[in-house]
Amino acid sequence: GDGMNRNYASCKLSGDDERIHLKSTYGSQFTVSPDGDWLAFVDLHNVYIASFPMTGKTLDIGSNSEDIPVKKVSRDAGLNLHWIGDSKELHYTLGNEYYTIKIEDRFDFVAGKADSLFKMPEHGATIKLRAKVDKPKGVVAFKNAKII
Repeated sequence: GDGMNRNYASCKLSGDDERIHLKSTYGSQFTVSPDGDWLAFVDLHNVYIASFPMTGKTLDIGSNSEDIPVKKVSRDAGLNLHWIGDSKELHYTLGNEYYTIKIEDRFDFVAGKADSLFKMPEHGATIKLRAKVDKPKGVVAFKNAKII
């Protein structure tokens, strides 16, 4: 198939002057860093980070993009992508785990570290959320009900 064919666009508050910045066959959850230099997205469930140059042209983005640097940062999958305020870390969740990816660890041109040293995270920090839930008592019986 031809995937979802999603676009990432912007417009003025008045609704005009729409500009399509990105198009993607399988990409979703596009999340631009606060400084505007990076883009995180999900492509076929995995999380990727890409350099995000403002070229004025529509970029075709995906896991195999060659026009801009794109790096995979999840081993299995990820959701809820969000950046730290200084744009140096991306966070995402999977199940009850919270993952943190440092840009300098994944892109060698950021801090002069070899990105080959990057190890795909096998586990994130465990999210331990406990909440009280209602436990109803009693029984409700519907008699002579017609199922439509």
